[in-house]
Amino acid sequence: MISPLLLRRLGMGVLAPVLALVMAFVIVAIVLQLSGFDAFGVFGRMAQVGFLDKYLIRSLDKAVPYFFAGCAIAVGFRMALFNIGVEGQYRIAALIAAWVGAKLSLPPVLHVLAIVVVAMAVGSAAAAIPAVLKVTRNVNEVVSTIMLNFILGGVGTWLLVSYLRNTSGTGNNTETALIPPSGRMPAADSVLNAIGFQVPPGESVTGLIFVAIALGIVLWVLINKTRFGFGLRASGLNPIAAQASGISSKGMIIKAMLLSGALAGFVGLPELLSNNYKFVSDTFPQQLGFTGIAVALLGRNTPLGIALGAFLFGFLETTTGALQFSANPALKIPTEMALVMQGAILLSVVIAYELVRRFELLLEGRAVAKAAEKLPDPDPEPAGAAA
Repeated sequence: MISPLLLRRLGMGVLAPVLALVMAFVIVAIVLQLSGFDAFGVFGRMAQVGFLDKYLIRSLDKAVPYFFAGCAIAVGFRMALFNIGVEGQYRIAALIAAWVGAKLSLPPVLHVLAIVVVAMAVGSAAAAIPAVLKVTRNVNEVVSTIMLNFILGGVGTWLLVSYLRNTSGTGNNTETALIPPSGRMPAADSVLNAIGFQVPPGESVTGLIFVAIALGIVLWVLINKTRFGFGLRASGLNPIAAQASGISSKGMIIKAMLLSGALAGFVGLPELLSNNYKFVSDTFPQQLGFTGIAVALLGRNTPLGIALGAFLFGFLETTTGALQFSANPALKIPTEMALVMQGAILLSVVIAYELVRRFELLLEGRAVAKAAEKLPDPDPEPAGAAA
């Protein structure tokens, strides 16, 4: 039998994201109506289009990099670290990995593995900078990682233009050379078709979706079932108590940031291994790191929750894009509306989680007071004891 305490915790865990989504859709509905669009018609059309096989597969494919970004953010959040630098980390990691992948000549599996390892290593190296500043100079990681986003972006542009650019290309874009076929990830279409998903002709899902599933399982075990995960969570909840228990808070900061940076290296891999097979400065996906913050918050820093949040963001991006082909002007919302929806979700998540946290504290206070009322009164002091 499930205890009432566990039921309450599960209910609070579900209440926060549900409340956040309701608040977000109310905000977006108001924005749509004030902008001259039919809010209910837009939401209805998004639901109708989004569950068609074509757009469902696209949402699933777009969810993969969001999932990686959410996991990278969540590792830091578990230790009360805010790695806002995932944006810069995944872009510099993708650039170096694309250049190395184009230069290598290896068997297929080893070639893909080498690209993944390079991306993880570069992402970890980029995350090590704010980690070292944090433990040696107590520099706030929010400030350092935000600044490093711009620094890494500038360094990446300089490297690409000066050294890593494909000089034999004929295009106008600044880009690396193509990764050869041996370094490309096979699509997941045949496997998805075999297990019941119908991938329409002309659509495809990156094979990295299976890497994402495996990574989610490994991350859950690592955080919840290992000594490292215990140290990570303990340091995040109470670093002083963790230090007294023999857990080095500085060491955990370094390890958490390195792991977060390694996971950030995965964010750009779908573009390199499954889509364009090169780094193109003008068209390479941007803002995935910042979107990962909302995905991690919405998923409450758990792999399953992050997966659901990533799919939701992929769904929003896909369906708002599909509405561009609507013949009804009241439904033809701009593609930027997806960003408005994502921003509304992020704002709503912060507000909803704080409301639920305060409500949970209120319930706990009432439970303690009720339990105290049931305690027997202390024995009266015997007569003459004072004498």
